[in-house]
Amino acid sequence: MPAVYYLTSKYIGTEQKVGEILMNAFWAKLVESPSLPEKVIFLGDAVDLACEGSDALEDLAILEEKGVELLLCPICVDYYDEKDKVRVGRMTTMPEAIGIYQSDDRIVTIS
Repeated sequence: MPAVYYLTSKYIGTEQKVGEILMNAFWAKLVESPSLPEKVIFLGDAVDLACEGSDALEDLAILEEKGVELLLCPICVDYYDEKDKVRVGRMTTMPEAIGIYQSDDRIVTIS
């Protein structure tokens, strides 16, 4: 199982409506999986998934309780003005993210 999932969008694919359905199904099934990633990195509008009002929030909270580290890009959170809406995960730093990318060859991009 990959150690790190890397997300750059709040939906999967190019069609937003079906992509949001796919993303929600992804999280719902992942929480049931016996193999979980060590980390999930959220960039771009993917940070919305960790914020108040997200359909994925409950599943992300479960993953966090199971030990999955949820890392949010602070630049993205600020850009989308969601600092007060973040409900799961923690802010990462660019040096930390680069270190993860360089040290782990088990990275899967979900977009």
